[in-house]
Amino acid sequence: MLQLAAGHASGGRGGAVSLSAGKSCGAGTSGGSVAITAGASSGGAGGQLQLAAGAGGASGSGGAVSIMSGGGAMTSSGDVSIASADGGASGVSGGVSLRSGASAGGPSGAVEVSSGASSGGSAGSVSIAVGAGASGAGGAVSVSAGTSSSASGAGGSVSVSGGGGAAGGSVSVVGGVGASGGGTVSVTSGSSVSGVSGCVSLGSAAGANIGDSGSVSVCTGAATAGSSGSATLSTGASANGASGSVVIASGSAKGGTGGCVRVAAGVGDSGAGSDAVVAAGACTGASVGSGG
Repeated sequence: MLQLAAGHASGGRGGAVSLSAGKSCGAGTSGGSVAITAGASSGGAGGQLQLAAGAGGASGSGGAVSIMSGGGAMTSSGDVSIASADGGASGVSGGVSLRSGASAGGPSGAVEVSSGASSGGSAGSVSIAVGAGASGAGGAVSVSAGTSSSASGAGGSVSVSGGGGAAGGSVSVVGGVGASGGGTVSVTSGSSVSGVSGCVSLGSAAGANIGDSGSVSVCTGAATAGSSGSATLSTGASANGASGSVVIASGSAKGGTGGCVRVAAGVGDSGAGSDAVVAAGACTGASVGSGG
């Protein structure tokens, strides 16, 4: 075993260990590299490589770990790559875990994945993607906020927003393309053990002083070789009470006319046109009453 260590100190800072490669002064040449590699094994597991900062005492924090590429005086900085090696013919590739530590007396540390700002061009993109698979279902991407075990604490929120600019950035949620059927997009509120479930709100932002607010469109896609999909707006059934109402109304206007509410059936180029039916609810209970 080869051990490289600095000396201990009883009343001051412990000794440091510095490992650095040589500098290059020639034009067009590179500085020296530093390689730290664990040992390989011909019949068992390869050696481990552990990089850890020192623990802190009763009144001090633990040491930090910084992994950073080299800067370029006039050109690009270096890349940083963190990846597991490819798996063999009868195994899987190793996982990559990026997380903060647990905390016993306060909030745990944050995990931030971001690209740097740019003063002379576009900022870099952040991409989270699952690799392609040759058999079986594609891998999933899961983004979830933390739960709270406190009696009065709310679960964490998940926020997805477009960037600001001369025109705001768009947010697009699209199901996957399939040979026999496209993927489903589902937006559902959270359930509750002893209270009401969460709300789902679909709306555009308010307009500025000299502009209109955005439109909200709910429609199915067109079909070239069959019927287009249906659009259903309904409330859920109730097992022990009145079911919810459906209200379709235009907004009020100050300084102009109120908006119209129009219900129209589709136009067909063969056969009769479709009907537009508005019906009140029937009463099926044993008690005497009238329909809605």
